[in-house]
Amino acid sequence: LETCSHAQQLALSEQAGFAGVTEVNGDICQWHRLIDFQPPGGPADIGLMHFETPERLLEDGLDGSYHEIWQRLPESQGRNWGIWLRAAEQPARQACLLVAGDYFLFAAERPILLPASTGYLRDQLAAVSPALRPQLLACELSFGRHRNGATPWQITHSTLPGRVGDALLSSYWNFADPTSLPTADLAALGRYPAAGGWQRVELDVPTVSQEVPA
Repeated sequence: LETCSHAQQLALSEQAGFAGVTEVNGDICQWHRLIDFQPPGGPADIGLMHFETPERLLEDGLDGSYHEIWQRLPESQGRNWGIWLRAAEQPARQACLLVAGDYFLFAAERPILLPASTGYLRDQLAAVSPALRPQLLACELSFGRHRNGATPWQITHSTLPGRVGDALLSSYWNFADPTSLPTADLAALGRYPAAGGWQRVELDVPTVSQEVPA
């Protein structure tokens, strides 16, 4: 991020992605975005879900603004788990590590938290000095495959382009048992690890639901 031109930084600011909690009420799903690449404070993320087949899911925005088709990847079946993390010296900063079969995702909030806003990240980027822009872009969502531990956990896609091809974790770790992850490895996860390390925590599940139209 530090070596990107301003034009490249603006392009990166258009990315989107989040991690959090999915709340299901019948066929209505709401996604509570606890880590979000874009500034918090946007409209509620609520959709109507319908399983066309056990492997194919249709999602439509309640406001009619989008229609999405989700297809299960065969390699995502099997062991599934998630670990929620918090920065030891900055409790408001969160992260999580998720495994779905052979796939993994690591999501980490940026070191400088964004203020709530109805705008976009590009607007906040334009309002700060060049020295601060990389920190606003430093929200990491890194996706890849662990291949049963046969090779390092290789990142194939990331909001941080320089992370593609990196190993998130060493290959020796047993992906099937999240309790076996060494504390030192857990503390140092990500391109911008927490200053005092990441610590495991119980996920704070939102208790106030968004009202949706009947």
